[in-house]
Amino acid sequence: MKSLYTTRAAARRMAIVFVCAFQLITSLSADNYYWVNGSGDWSDFAGHWAKIPNPTLPAHYHANIPTDTSDVYFGDTNGGTAYTVNVNGAFTVPKCRNMDWTGVPAGTVWGGFGSRIEIYGSTTLDANMSITFNGSVRMTSFEAGMKNIVSNTVHFGVETEFVGTAGGWNFVGDFHANGRVSHEGGLIETNGWKVTIGDNFYGNYYAQGGQLHLGGSEFKVYGSAFFKYTPAQFNAGTSHIIMVNANTFLSGPDLI
Repeated sequence: MKSLYTTRAAARRMAIVFVCAFQLITSLSADNYYWVNGSGDWSDFAGHWAKIPNPTLPAHYHANIPTDTSDVYFGDTNGGTAYTVNVNGAFTVPKCRNMDWTGVPAGTVWGGFGSRIEIYGSTTLDANMSITFNGSVRMTSFEAGMKNIVSNTVHFGVETEFVGTAGGWNFVGDFHANGRVSHEGGLIETNGWKVTIGDNFYGNYYAQGGQLHLGGSEFKVYGSAFFKYTPAQFNAGTSHIIMVNANTFLSGPDLI
């Protein structure tokens, strides 16, 4: 005869396993942020930052804005209509871990104002979008491992920064920044893709923790370029550094 106690004990164990599994799944997905409801401000978490792609209840929305451990997703969540995300600082610097714009409708804009936004993971843009944000996009890496920057022909804006103490970034596709670019820490692997900088380039100019590997890239600068890397930090590969405009300045060891 089967013991009722054994049956109840087994059921209890199964319930505990279920609860633990549910908590694990919840913890793994808790920092996913989905942008919904069209145009708006980054700081409006109650109106735009959802826990799931298609929220229907108030409980489906986050109670705060993304942090440096949050993965943020923008997509076709507005019925195919383009929208603008105004990245505003409000009372804090906007942050996220991975940022993904895959699938946004044509005409979608990453806009807004403020001193900067900090991205601690990979960045994937979509050819349907553009960037008008007038602050700095600060790529930040304090953990080992390489993050990907997938531009998909989208141009970064007035300033792009690369800072950190570990890891770095792989360029996946051509990289184009309309404004200045500064590199202070972490490894940048261009992987042979074209790099175009519309203003000045500051390589280890403000801090000396960056490494730059150019592979076979064409590295084109429209402003002045300052390469302050040590030989161990800089690998030119078979690249070409092109200074586009007259009256600009190229500085760096063994570059001329």
